[in-house]
Amino acid sequence: MKFLYFGSGQCGACRLMQPILAQLKKLGYEVTKLNPSVNRIEAGKYDIKEIPTLIYLQGGVETKRWIGFTELDKILRELP
Repeated sequence: MKFLYFGSGQCGACRLMQPILAQLKKLGYEVTKLNPSVNRIEAGKYDIKEIPTLIYLQGGVETKRWIGFTELDKILRELP
């Protein structure tokens, strides 16, 4: 149960996602944070076009994606 998070410190919506990412970690999920400007290979691999983008991986395969600010309850409700 792993999330990949693409965001930036200069992005307002990305800053709003930080408490939500912390809550996901508290719930036992692994969250890897990546800045698409720095981590261009990973951003290209996952076709990141907008930030913030949160991707849920199962067995290394993307099964769900959220783009833009997303509330915790919506993320948890939409998990596969």
